[in-house]
Order: sequence, then structure tokens, then C-alpha cells
Amino acid sequence: MFNERNTSKEIQEGRPDIAIFSIGAIEQHTAVLPVGTDFFIISEIAARVGKQLDAYVIPTIPLGTSYEHRGFMGTVSIRPDTLYRMVKEMVVSCYEQGISKVAVLLGHGGLWSVKPAIRDVNYEHPEGIAIWVCPFDRAMRGPLRDVLETVDKEVHSGEFEVSCMMAIDESLVKMEHAVDHVPSVGREFLDYLPMKTISPGGVWGVPSLASKEKGRRCLELLSIDTAEYIRDTFEQILSLKQRW
Repeated sequence: MFNERNTSKEIQEGRPDIAIFSIGAIEQHTAVLPVGTDFFIISEIAARVGKQLDAYVIPTIPLGTSYEHRGFMGTVSIRPDTLYRMVKEMVVSCYEQGISKVAVLLGHGGLWSVKPAIRDVNYEHPEGIAIWVCPFDRAMRGPLRDVLETVDKEVHSGEFEVSCMMAIDESLVKMEHAVDHVPSVGREFLDYLPMKTISPGGVWGVPSLASKEKGRRCLELLSIDTAEYIRDTFEQILSLKQRW
């Protein structure tokens, strides 16, 4: 694996054929978790996936589109079109140096402008392959169901995120402030209303059920599942391209 600690010469000699970069967020995560929670978790997953794929892991973009968390101190958001351009330009930058496969890992649910960016860059630059994956969405439908008790209720600062942060750095978790709250509406309401209106405390889940062991298991399963998905998807795309 290669990352920002390597020299340009080391990366050139290693010739990685896959680059990975992830996108986090700086936004409120109640009084329990730091505002950098999404950044910390997706960075940890990206590093683990990078090792499995022997990829070049580019540092995580810390900011995302966090409109739904406006009104809470500490939340910093960028526009969807800004993120769209960043993703496209970073992918093309990888292509220009001979890294033809790029995977973008999404660490937050509101990063919807990434999908059209990946779609556009694939059609505009057929010399490379870019894919996106949201590790949490995939794993919540599969492997994490055997670990978490609240998979169907988990949206923000609940059992999953608190558990992962316990495993990454327990000193950043303030469990004495944990309050469980699961709104009676669907997750799509975050497209209509800010979190502060739906859940004044900013939580959507059951943080009281979190544990460090659950976090360790979640991070392990997420990393394995994501690496397998990236590997398999690139292979399938390459196989289909050869038919052209």
C-alpha cells in the first residue's frame, strides 16, 4: 500500500494500478462523538482496504455536503457542485499519472453528487475506470446484521458509529451524554427537513448499545466487504470492456 507518507519515487517504482480516496464530513455527531466522526471512520476503512488491494490511498477529503446538519455548531459543508468537481478532477489526476482504476469511498449519506461525477468521468475518459462505493450501505444489508442490534434503525450517531469510534479512539467518545432516539419518520425526511427539526439532539439511533468489540468487528467486516466489492467490480468492468 502507498499513501501520503511515501515519496513520489516510491510510488512510481511501486506502480500501483488502483487509487483509493474517500470522502468524509465535518458535522455534528451529538454530544457523544466528535464532529470528525465520518472522517475518522472512512479513513480507517480506506487504509484497511488499501492494504488488501495494495493500492495508493489518497488522504480523505474531510468535507462533504452536510446541509441536513445546519444549525449545529461545528458543522462545515460544501456545495454538491463543488464536491462534483473535486471528485472528477481527482480521478483525472490519477489517470494522468498512469493509475487507471480509481475507487471512491463514501463516508456519509449526503454525498449524492459523487454518483453523477463518477458517471460523467467514465463516459468522458474511457481510458480509465472509476467506481464509487458506500461501505456502510452495503454492509448494513449484509455482514453487519450479525453484529449490530439496530441495523434497521441506524442513521446517525447510533450503535454503529459510536461502536466504530470506540474501536478507533475510545478517548473521543463521551458515553455519559448518550441518548437513544429513533424518529418515527423515514430517512428520506432528511431530504425535506434539517436534523434539528427531526431530532433536536442530533441523534438517529441507539448509541447505548454500542461497544468497542462491535466496533472492531464492524470495521473488519466493512473493510473485507469493500475490498472484495472493489476487486470484483473492476474485474467485471474490464471483462465487459474487452467485448467492445
